[in-house]
Amino acid sequence: QIAEQFVGRTGIWISASGDKKIAIYYGRDNDLHAQKIGGGWSATGYYGIADTNNICISWAGKDKGRLRCFDVLIVNGVVTKYKADGALNGSYEKFAAGKTF
Repeated sequence: QIAEQFVGRTGIWISASGDKKIAIYYGRDNDLHAQKIGGGWSATGYYGIADTNNICISWAGKDKGRLRCFDVLIVNGVVTKYKADGALNGSYEKFAAGKTF
């Protein structure tokens, strides 16, 4: 179910604290591209979607090849990610087809 939300689309992610807003593109080949809204940060990496409605990501450099997995819930149309410990990671303001940045 969550694959259709992410694959081949750009999501506008808002951190749990609300202080970061990042456009994240989830490519069809599991490539990951991100750019902070307003500039100042960008990154690439890769991702995978598990059968259990988890998404696992690895940012080049920062994650040193390790995957970090998040539970994904869709409630009232809002896609929300939670860390392994249950803490809120952030939510997506919207999604659009393709890479929008």
